[in-house]
Amino acid sequence: MKLVHPDINMQLDFEDKAVCIWTIESPSLFLYYLTELQGQIIEGNDGNFVLSNDDKIISLKKEASLILSPLEIDYNDKKFISELFKEIKDIVQFGELYEKYVSVKSELVQLMERISECNDYPLQYSEEFELTSLLKLMKVEFDFQDTDYFERLLTFIQLSQRLLQKKLLIFVNLSSILSESQLVELEKIAKYEEIKILMVNSYQINYSFPYKWYIMDVDGSEIF
Repeated sequence: MKLVHPDINMQLDFEDKAVCIWTIESPSLFLYYLTELQGQIIEGNDGNFVLSNDDKIISLKKEASLILSPLEIDYNDKKFISELFKEIKDIVQFGELYEKYVSVKSELVQLMERISECNDYPLQYSEEFELTSLLKLMKVEFDFQDTDYFERLLTFIQLSQRLLQKKLLIFVNLSSILSESQLVELEKIAKYEEIKILMVNSYQINYSFPYKWYIMDVDGSEIF
């Protein structure tokens, strides 16, 4: 997988690595490239970054996610919850829980009939409702209260690949809050999940383990 830009000579090429670190030491260039990535990935605007896989251009907005603030990741984003509900729906409809769901649904309809009989006003209600409606009523969402940040981060990566089918996650200054051992574990998880991770830093961090890195210094010179 490669991420390229016409103003950048180097190609952000993952080759056999799942995680790459791109350091942009110039504040103005750091802002410029992040703003362009934000426009293309989050806002869906046209831009100059091009993402390709096996020399085939793929949609940056569809295949990538940009996480500007790693500490404020929304694990219960609408996209995640929507795909989670679809997965739960398949589990219920095509598994041993289906009969239980039909029974609960029937009991809810009977409850509404009794409520209607006890009420002085004419009531209207639907006897047909999707499992999704029940999940929303129960406020079903992910629960990470008893896990530490790194565990939640790994889960976020898994959810991004398994539920949203993302191929690339771009984190801003994530490596500055992770230890070397955590970065090594991050590489393993990314390889296992078959997803690529690009960490964009505003300053260079040196590690003892081998990793794929690209640098743009304060003058805009490229080192790779």
